Amino acid sequence: MKTTISAILILLTLISIPYAIAETRTQINLPEGAEARLGKGETNALAFSPDNTQLAIATSTGIWIYGTDTAEPLNLFRGHTHFVESIAFSPDGTTIATGSQDKTVRLWDAATGEILHTLTVIYGRVSDVLFTPDGNTLASLVYGKDSIDLWDTATGKHLHRLRYNGRIGSIAISSDGTKIAGTSWDYTAQVWDINTGKHLHNLIGHKDILGGSAFSPDGDIIATKSVDRTIRLWDADTGEHIRTLRGHTQRVSQIAFSPDGNYLVSTSDDTTVRLWDPDTGEHLHTFEGHADFTRTLAISPDNKTIVSGGKDGTVRIWDIEAREHRQTLTHGNNVIQVIISPNGEMIASECGSVRLWDAETGELRHSIGGNTYRVYEAAFGPDDKTLAIANWSTRLYLLDIGTGEYINTLTGHESWNTSVAYSPDGKTIASGSWDNSVRLWDAETGDQLKIFKGHFDDVYTVAFSPDGKTLASAGNDRSIRLWDLEKGEQIDALRGHSNHVKNVAFSPDGKTLASGGNDYLVMLWNTTTRERTHILRAHNLVVTEVAFSPDGKTLASASTDKTIRLWNPDTGQNTHTLTENANYVYSVAYSHDGSIIAGGTTDGTISLWDAATKEHLHTFEGHIETVQSLAFSRDGKTLASGGSDGSVLLWNTAQYTQALAVEPTNKQFTTWGKVKTTTVYQNYPNPFNPETWIPYQLATASDVSLTIYDVHGVVVREYELGQQPAGVYRDRGRALYWDGRNTLGERGASGIFFYKFTTSDYTASRKMLILK
Repeated sequence: MKTTISAILILLTLISIPYAIAETRTQINLPEGAEARLGKGETNALAFSPDNTQLAIATSTGIWIYGTDTAEPLNLFRGHTHFVESIAFSPDGTTIATGSQDKTVRLWDAATGEILHTLTVIYGRVSDVLFTPDGNTLASLVYGKDSIDLWDTATGKHLHRLRYNGRIGSIAISSDGTKIAGTSWDYTAQVWDINTGKHLHNLIGHKDILGGSAFSPDGDIIATKSVDRTIRLWDADTGEHIRTLRGHTQRVSQIAFSPDGNYLVSTSDDTTVRLWDPDTGEHLHTFEGHADFTRTLAISPDNKTIVSGGKDGTVRIWDIEAREHRQTLTHGNNVIQVIISPNGEMIASECGSVRLWDAETGELRHSIGGNTYRVYEAAFGPDDKTLAIANWSTRLYLLDIGTGEYINTLTGHESWNTSVAYSPDGKTIASGSWDNSVRLWDAETGDQLKIFKGHFDDVYTVAFSPDGKTLASAGNDRSIRLWDLEKGEQIDALRGHSNHVKNVAFSPDGKTLASGGNDYLVMLWNTTTRERTHILRAHNLVVTEVAFSPDGKTLASASTDKTIRLWNPDTGQNTHTLTENANYVYSVAYSHDGSIIAGGTTDGTISLWDAATKEHLHTFEGHIETVQSLAFSRDGKTLASGGSDGSVLLWNTAQYTQALAVEPTNKQFTTWGKVKTTTVYQNYPNPFNPETWIPYQLATASDVSLTIYDVHGVVVREYELGQQPAGVYRDRGRALYWDGRNTLGERGASGIFFYKFTTSDYTASRKMLILK
């Protein structure tokens, strides 16, 4: 089982209260072979549909669509291969545009989630997408680059690339759809004609980096905001500077015109919200109350209300006419974005989790949970019903796998958790963190039992010895530390790696400890003498993880050199190299019976190999970006994968290997042999639209039939497969295929269906869902 995961270091501000990972179990638009998803990823942007009925959330796992009346997830749009950064509904609500770190912009059918167009940009992270008011043109911005792209939304045709010799950080479009402004890091703003692509104006005057711009509703004025603490107003037709608005004492973070154009509102790192008259430049009022940086704002459609969000974890509602504070809504964390629904009735706020508020009363309507940071490690509990998760937060989460609900939250670490492991008896949990500490927890109560201090840098990995008496930990300080769990003290510090130690693993007999690190080496240590016995040299890039086979005869090591190498731990010989990977390998795990090796990569895929024959069995595709962690359940039927996209996917490995249901040969499980149980598995994908596959296996030759019913018990489709030989019918070439049609060839409507699988001595029924 996986014992640690190290992530690429990304310098972001640590948020004091982590993303909630409860309420996370979903089965919407699962990838093929997955049974459930825990966690919905990191939230990046929000958008209300024009008719107010839906809220779209751009996340690291895709685009989640929620009904605003219930806050239940309606769909998940999957297709981007990296995190989704930006989102917008077309004015008529029929199309959703998204921008991603995968260098694409995608246009989706808002009703079905079908990809209408994939638009490829020349650089990387698409940080903003904006429709023109008529919906005919889409503008996209690659953050910090020198151009803006314009696209025809009907055809996907590239219309113009608006270039500037400077880095552009934000864009805004005029209300008549004729002009687009881009603010630059060189203290200027640029204006272009959208129809012709002609450059119109260079707005010069700010003394520091510009953070954004806004057009007045009549299109006559462009407002720009800057780190220089000022707001400047410009004539949109001539580009001439009109006036400078001064008053903020720190960076101006956001600006917006009221819909009637009578007011300009600004927020700032000085914690205030200011109200201005854009015609005269007069400062009308300062709203005070936030206790920390104020970063986001929205104005109601009726021009009466300002909503602001701050780093103090509050959303504040201000009355424009009365010039007073009306309400404070507590979100509990750094509020990154607030938006108001088109009808003005709802406020959505985001700080990892998303909350929907009644704009009139301030009452919390719904809280949308399950939004999660990247998962560093996931570990099964001893009963396979619990999953411990270490993610990019200061808390550890224990989840009920069946429901996705919290069992417990372990609080105590002062920085990001990177690793988690259960003791062999399941009574204790160990964790490692970037706070340089290793901690022990009571698995049942969640109480903190012990803090081990000795590392002087980030801890990446923890592992229990098989007898549960010793804990090994390692990390950035290049040392491996052994801790006596009975005495609660350090036994020794093993030194030999010349760079960060990424991972450690005990052999099944506990006599050997393996370690892998940034120095491209795998090292083996005698746990009794604590001497190094072997240095394994073959990888030519970072060794990300090591794992022993259950019989202890083989050690697997994963590396960013795109290989998994198999070693004889007694001799140190490299016995085999698995190279079915096009990307860096970040994780590796053996199934508990030793029959399968799983490897996770930076492109989000997981490969399965037959451990005996080294044959590549299958590749799971579902994560967006790196698979940081892999862990098999003890019964071998489920593989849990934790990703940088903030989700844990639970995969049905029984569908892809016979090792889980065959008679043992020579007392060892193999991937061939006689199937010993007849079983029908869950269809995949599920939910589906329009087609699905139903896998099964037969212990003996038998007549096979399958009947599909609707929710009322009416027969929709019948299959008489006749006599089928014993064997496994799991992949798309052998599983039963249903195209979603009834016996008349008509497509089934969205809803629940049941299928009944029958052989001469076996009958079972399962539920499936068509979701359009």
